Amino acid sequence: MNPGDLKARCFVLQRGKASIAIAIVDSCMIPRTVCDEAKKLASKQTGIPTDRILIAATHTHSAPSVMNYCLGTMADPAYTKFLPPKIAEGIRQAHAKLEPARIGWSQVRAPGFTHCRRWITRPDRMQFDPFGNRTVRAMMHPGYLNRNYVGPSAPVDDELSVISIQTSKGKPLGVLTNFSMHYHGGGGPADYFGLFADRLSKRLESEGRIPVCAMSQGTSGDLHWMNYGKPNKGSNVSRYADGLVELVVQAMKNIRYQDEPTMAMDQRIITLSRRLPDEQRLVWAERLLDKMNGRRPKTRPEVYAEQARYLHENPTEKLVLQTLRIGDLGITTLPNEVYSITGLKLKARSPFPATFNVELANGAAGYIPPPAQHALGGYTTWPARTAGLEVEAEPKIVETLLSSLEFLAGKPRRAPAVSHGSYARAILAEKPLAYWRCEEFEGNRLADVSGHGRPGKIEGIVAYHLPGPKNPSFSADARNASLQLAGGTVSAAIPNAVSLSFWFWNGMSSSARDDTGELVALADSFSLRIGGKADGEARGHFLLKDGEKQFKGTTELGFRSWSHVLLSWEGAAMNLFLDGDPEPEIRAKLSPLPSGLWRFGGDLPFEGRLDEIAWFNSSLSGQDAKRLHTLSGITPPPKPRPPRTAMTRGPTDAYAEAVMQSKPIAYWRLRESAKDSSPKSRHGKFEKGASPNASENDSFEGGRMRAEIEGIGDTYTIEFWFRNSLPNESRPVTAYLFSRGIDGMKAAEGDHLGIGGTYASTGRLLVYQGNQSKGLLTGSAKVEPKSWHHVAMVRDGERIRVYLNGNTKPDIDGKFARSYPKSHPQFFLGGRNDNFANLKGSLDEVALYDRVLSPKEIGVHYRMVMLSPSGKE
Repeated sequence: MNPGDLKARCFVLQRGKASIAIAIVDSCMIPRTVCDEAKKLASKQTGIPTDRILIAATHTHSAPSVMNYCLGTMADPAYTKFLPPKIAEGIRQAHAKLEPARIGWSQVRAPGFTHCRRWITRPDRMQFDPFGNRTVRAMMHPGYLNRNYVGPSAPVDDELSVISIQTSKGKPLGVLTNFSMHYHGGGGPADYFGLFADRLSKRLESEGRIPVCAMSQGTSGDLHWMNYGKPNKGSNVSRYADGLVELVVQAMKNIRYQDEPTMAMDQRIITLSRRLPDEQRLVWAERLLDKMNGRRPKTRPEVYAEQARYLHENPTEKLVLQTLRIGDLGITTLPNEVYSITGLKLKARSPFPATFNVELANGAAGYIPPPAQHALGGYTTWPARTAGLEVEAEPKIVETLLSSLEFLAGKPRRAPAVSHGSYARAILAEKPLAYWRCEEFEGNRLADVSGHGRPGKIEGIVAYHLPGPKNPSFSADARNASLQLAGGTVSAAIPNAVSLSFWFWNGMSSSARDDTGELVALADSFSLRIGGKADGEARGHFLLKDGEKQFKGTTELGFRSWSHVLLSWEGAAMNLFLDGDPEPEIRAKLSPLPSGLWRFGGDLPFEGRLDEIAWFNSSLSGQDAKRLHTLSGITPPPKPRPPRTAMTRGPTDAYAEAVMQSKPIAYWRLRESAKDSSPKSRHGKFEKGASPNASENDSFEGGRMRAEIEGIGDTYTIEFWFRNSLPNESRPVTAYLFSRGIDGMKAAEGDHLGIGGTYASTGRLLVYQGNQSKGLLTGSAKVEPKSWHHVAMVRDGERIRVYLNGNTKPDIDGKFARSYPKSHPQFFLGGRNDNFANLKGSLDEVALYDRVLSPKEIGVHYRMVMLSPSGKE
């Protein structure tokens, strides 16, 4: 066979007369009927009972289908007939090669190899489901750094589990691994699962003997390799597989092997209901199906019309659930696509010290979102054969598996432990009136760990167990979790509280809506919110309201980053401390603090995460705020640079001389024309709406200057002066200043330097990769309108740096691959390659280099021009 070919990688374990067979099959999903047929054949050939045979699909998306009604596709009849005997053959061959062996296991983290692919949408950007209803608050694959989304909807299980089997003399026989990542793509028929298994086998080859290695699928229903919270860096399937191989090899060095571990297996079968279409849905479906007249579905509504009929005709589903025990290792198997939070839940509650979960095992019963995730809607909740089980399916499956694990272990399940790090212990030392660690997996309440029995009541839509502030000070070696509000609230009555400490993570851009969201309120008096578009200079700042009085914070709050808040009252005086600063962010004289209900979230609720919420009956000080923040180990977010005074510009002749000494390959001064002042005479051309900068009037009014320069690779520098005349909140992108890409390309792939508007990076520089690649890098300095600025953008391979106003420290420093064609010659000034958000303002003194221009050179050029505050000579 060739590397990457489809395989069934099979293992047989035997203790005494008891045997267990495991087959990991390169398939997207295998329905229960096909699994059952393969088990019967294997049992007949080996004598292993069918309830002691585990068959699981890897979830490669490049194998022939063996499942009907899989979102518009049908099974390949020939392959469906071919597959069961081949799986049975693999099990038979493994059984025939039984020999004395020893076994061991290990679990390690694989950070960066898997991420949440299902993100919560902004409430004003909710999408429509296939039935025409606006229900989608979460959707998979949002695109990189997309401001239409709040953030991930679930935690990530990045644990890599390894079972190693060796001969009695210590030679590798087999390795079964487990990891939660949906699939990669681009890796041949078997995807990364096959590349990984083949390369690990080769790596472990000893004396000509190649061990059987396999990667089983973990709970990856909402996980994928893409990190949508950062710029798109791409991923190479070969390097991805090699990275996991290396982690496994290192993990195997710490395995302690056992010759005679306890081995057992349990199987339970449950029947669950499907979410059936009502009469109105069926009428809608039949109308569409009648129009199709027997042809296969071509559109999303047609697909789900067919699914509605299927669910109506198949109202229940039988699920085979198996658990295995090997020594102190527990394994659960589920015939579903399972969310990561379910996998973490099973691991946390398992009676075994080590547990992993194999999904798409012994059947293909579809996605099983936990009930809280059902409320968010989206593709993985739309009723279909691939996502049609009842809303309570996940808790019923979890309960069945935990009961089965208890049977194998001979002891009860564990209660999920809450670990207290140094920060949490410091909060407890202050004797809080209530303290919510926000570690819950489910349950509509936040536990109070203070011992006073004041839990938080959760109402509305939330997501559980999202990552909290990342530092061992919170939860020691355990994961620190938080609660995500997605339109929901959490509340409690806390009598006699005069101080409140909490952490928050805001996922709503302050340029998205008039009011970014209400964070916390007490009864009908005091409330704290984040300013939005309607709040002018207070946009993105704290706004504290008490009756008719309103107080504004001085700091622009971070976006998708954690901050700490301490509110403290002394009589009518209230201080708000932010991120450990002992000086108050807000000082206010308020009405007497009433008793009543504290509530996080509100009528226009905060969209983000909460963690480590604690109330006290003493007034904590600024020094207490500093002490607690220092204990957290969290670095405060950098404060934005103060806005630069609007500047007018003096003569640029000395600047031009300095530029020419740096030997640009093209230099367009744009004074009287678009002629190139360099020796190469690579002249540009003004398009309609652009002209030479001959006066103080705007020279770019929606047009561009374009030039074609051959021979420029992926190392180049562009520098120029610009003045933007539009307010920074006038449109989604204030202006694109420079672009390299195919003229008129609808997808707008390329390098695009601009000024952010209401969509992202408001009033700051940005570099955008295009509407398909979606990479976005953003700056930190405010670029004030009606002021002259100097900018230099440097691409050095995949690294991009942007220098603003002579600062030797880049305002933008990041990576993404080029998305323009190799050595693409088209360059545009004053607009993007698709003419979107072109500049209204002025731009000149444009120099292009086929090398990296150093920060020192850029600074020298900048200082050749005299600048003075606007209105002054």
